[in-house]
Amino acid sequence: MRSRAILAVMVALFQTAAVSARERPSPQPMDRTIGDLPPRSIEIDRNAPVDGDPERARRLYRQFLDQDAADPAMRTEATRRLADLALEAAELERSADTGVLAGGINSREAIELYGRLLKADPAYPRADAVHYQLARAWEAEGDSGKALEYLDHMVARYPQSRLIAEAQFRRGEILFSAGRWAPAETAYAGVLAHGGSSAFHRQALYKIGWAQFKQARTEDSVESFLDLLDLVLVDPRTPDVAVEPASLARADRELVDDTFRAMSLQFVALDGAATASEMIAQHGPTPYEWLVHDRLGDLLIEKERYTDAADTYRAFAARRSSDIHAPGLQTKAIEAYRKGGFASLVLAAKQEYVEQYGFESAFWTGRDRGTAPDVVTALKSNLRDVAQHYHAMAQRSRSADDYAVAARWYRDYLRSFPGDPDSAATNHLLADALFEARRFDEAVAEYERTAYVYPQHPRAAEAGYAALASYDKHGATLAGDER
Repeated sequence: MRSRAILAVMVALFQTAAVSARERPSPQPMDRTIGDLPPRSIEIDRNAPVDGDPERARRLYRQFLDQDAADPAMRTEATRRLADLALEAAELERSADTGVLAGGINSREAIELYGRLLKADPAYPRADAVHYQLARAWEAEGDSGKALEYLDHMVARYPQSRLIAEAQFRRGEILFSAGRWAPAETAYAGVLAHGGSSAFHRQALYKIGWAQFKQARTEDSVESFLDLLDLVLVDPRTPDVAVEPASLARADRELVDDTFRAMSLQFVALDGAATASEMIAQHGPTPYEWLVHDRLGDLLIEKERYTDAADTYRAFAARRSSDIHAPGLQTKAIEAYRKGGFASLVLAAKQEYVEQYGFESAFWTGRDRGTAPDVVTALKSNLRDVAQHYHAMAQRSRSADDYAVAARWYRDYLRSFPGDPDSAATNHLLADALFEARRFDEAVAEYERTAYVYPQHPRAAEAGYAALASYDKHGATLAGDER
């Protein structure tokens, strides 16, 4: 069984060495060639189980390297594979809950093996990968300075390496952790230079935004964050509609959340919604603009800056009142005022909602009620609240003018929701308001509508009697033939 395992290792190394040999410069003629060797037949059992035990594999590689007669190319590959396994063990040890923070036998073994490989074969075709692995090994050892040295050497000497984007990202992370913001930004930019196909592209763009923020370059930072959101939240097939963050994979969703929060922190430190609107305008129209205002407003709520939060929500609604998300932000503004205890501002915001999103407004152009049911529900609630507020105010003041204002809002409600189940009761309130406003002829018409037009309801007879009383009051205001 042991001989079979060693044979499997040797076959794997031979295949790798053959590939590596094709990458090398042509060797100089030697006294002895492969053609001089006697033919041999090696039978490989392809059904033999593959040994998945890393420790056993390491032991077999060490046994192979102990053979002085081993082929140099195979020795090189065995050294690299043994170093890779040692590095893997070091990183597992470092990340496991073992109390080991950095350093250890495995990482030191990996460093020694990679160094031996480069010394024995300076022209090794995969030297770029070895330098990259050495950097990882030094990080596992806890020496970020040495790791950075190897990464710097790699990106300078092997700019065409397939690992270059990842190496630049690791450079950026080390530099960022050290507080070296400008060099970190340059390293992250090195990732972006290799195009959007890199798995590190989005993270690099995010970290560039933070590096610029740390350098107090707010506009550059926000622009980088907006570029990132363009990548994640804008589908080129439907550029006018933002991708819903909730539909994203977890990693992208967390990246988007962090990006919005990073931008919001910068806006909060400046002029809030005004700065947000200005920077978005400089960037260009985006389908996720509403989310910028939404997340900024949410952060201000967290900080208990309720009026600032409401102003932020309302800023988008004012700029893009016909956007499908605008009514929702206006509703959040109302709630922000409510949380802050600003009753008069709650009323004003409700009235603003009704005026902006009533069924005669531009918002409903090209839409029907079924396309925005939440807006319909909020409109109905706000209309009723505004009408009842002014009615209550009129009952306190006993002013005919205040009753007339209440009547106006009741009319708007009935015109917007004529078939509502409580329309009869609302119509009765309208008639009452008109009666108190001393507009008796109009009160007669509305009491009669309440009593005789709507389906039978509990207050129908009461409304009919009130119509007679209104006739009397109205008649008393007339003279001669009119009376």
